[in-house]
Amino acid sequence: MWGFSARREKFGLPENLEAVDGEQLKEVAAGPMLDWHPSLGNLVHRAECSKITAFPVKTSVPIFPWKTRNVTSR
Repeated sequence: MWGFSARREKFGLPENLEAVDGEQLKEVAAGPMLDWHPSLGNLVHRAECSKITAFPVKTSVPIFPWKTRNVTSR
C-alpha cells in the first residue's frame, strides 16, 4: 500500500475526486517522484489502476501558540 499527499493545487485535480480515474491518479502521483529512488516509483508504476483512489483530507488553519500551564494542580 502506498499513499501520496499534497495540496490539491499541486496535483491540478478537480474538486470532484471521484471523477478522476486510476490511470490519471497514477500519473499525478508519479510526476513528483521522477528524481526519487527508483524503488519508490516502481511501487506506483506497478499498482493496478483499478485499485487507485483519491480522497480529500481536511486540515485546520494554523493557529498561534498559546500560553501553556500545568495540566494538574500541585
